[in-house]
Amino acid sequence: MNDVLGIAPPPPKVEKSPVIIGLIPCWNRFFLDPAWTVVRPGVQEIAQISPDEFDAQFVWQQIYTGQFQLYLSYIDRTGTATEDRFQEMFVEKLRKPEVDFAGFAIIDVMRRHSIHVFGVYIMPEFRGKNLWDLGVDYIERQIKSIGAKCITSSVQPYALEAMKRRGYEAYTMNVRKII
Repeated sequence: MNDVLGIAPPPPKVEKSPVIIGLIPCWNRFFLDPAWTVVRPGVQEIAQISPDEFDAQFVWQQIYTGQFQLYLSYIDRTGTATEDRFQEMFVEKLRKPEVDFAGFAIIDVMRRHSIHVFGVYIMPEFRGKNLWDLGVDYIERQIKSIGAKCITSSVQPYALEAMKRRGYEAYTMNVRKII
């Protein structure tokens, strides 16, 4: 099984890592193109475990046109990251998007009463370091601030228990058969 979220059963002691999280604006290739160089491999990896549902070009188009939002996460090696400084620190990170890149979240914002988390990816070297929890906390605050009533996500079976620990409930299950 390919654990692209890094939420397999955690080691006994979880090391916290400070992160800088920022949103890539839609309709702006000046920011999207450099960010896409580090995001695309993760999107392709997620696409491999979701056969024939989507490809990287579809995701890029959805982000570019504003159907999806792309949040990037970077490790803060300075120890000075606070949410009120995320924007300025994030812009600086985009100058060299591959340096300190920790992962991304893609959010489908074009729903009526909820926001759907389309995909989350954490770089292998940062899995098991509490980045998933830090990212989910941030995304939940962002989604709540825009007035959405709930958050939905499709997850791999191995991730279900981690989602339940965060207060999510399973209502339906997606199944697939390749014919």
